[in-house]
Amino acid sequence: MASSSSSFGASHSNSKQHHVFLNFRGEDTRYNFTSHLYAALCGKKIHTFMDDEEIERGDNISPTLLSAIESSKICVIIFSQDYASSSWCLDELVKIIECSEKKKLVVIPVFYHIDASHVRHQRGTYGDAFAKHEDRFRDNLTKVHMWRTALHKAANLAGWVSEKNRSEAVVIKEIVEDILDKLKCMIPHVQKKGLVGISRHIAHVESMLCSGSADVHIIGIWGMGGIGKTTIADAVFTKVSYQYEGYYFAANVREKWGNRIKLRNEVLADVLGDQSINISTPTMSSAFAVERLKCKKVLVVLDD
Repeated sequence: MASSSSSFGASHSNSKQHHVFLNFRGEDTRYNFTSHLYAALCGKKIHTFMDDEEIERGDNISPTLLSAIESSKICVIIFSQDYASSSWCLDELVKIIECSEKKKLVVIPVFYHIDASHVRHQRGTYGDAFAKHEDRFRDNLTKVHMWRTALHKAANLAGWVSEKNRSEAVVIKEIVEDILDKLKCMIPHVQKKGLVGISRHIAHVESMLCSGSADVHIIGIWGMGGIGKTTIADAVFTKVSYQYEGYYFAANVREKWGNRIKLRNEVLADVLGDQSINISTPTMSSAFAVERLKCKKVLVVLDD
């Protein structure tokens, strides 16, 4: 229930729709920056497309990748030293810029150990790569011109710089927060129709959460059946869960209360991101789990 209630759900790359598409040169960043960024996005339950390592490469971009770009809301382009040497990356980039100009895609460039001006004007390693492209595609220089234009446009967009003397963890955290802020504006918080006056109730409950506080808050929503208690709780959860390091929506708790051990393990496993948790008796507790919880800001909804 947690993932279906959340605004952003984690996904493997074979999902039909994605919030974020990652464009990168695998040999440069697959096992470092890009993999860490992918993990951070998935940790925030953001559907993210990162192509499989074994994907078959051909002369033309695959329909799967074209579809993934078109179905995404945000694209992160990771410009690395040898990015421009990959015709595959450049073909993806042309499609990405095309979608962005149709207002269907937000593009966020990341300059990974590379000067933005080298990307914009194809200098340094980018200049070397294009000299080879012009030789290889001498009979189709229109393609090379399209690549140059796409690089120039992408490098002129506001983006992020990852330098060797700056923590990658900090940069990735800032990028993920930026993406979350953008998705918040792009995805309606309440997608149900006919909910008259619900916004006022959502705002009231949200204010009581005191998200900026370090204290523990317990909020109860009560009333007769059918007045929308679950709807309000679900809407608030969907709207604010991204602000928390861990979150869980436990639906139909009344039915699960007979097996509270299982319920507790489910909540802890999801909130702590550790599926191996198994506290087997009602009175038993895990000191390590408790210590880990002390370090986290979490949101748990117990419905019904």
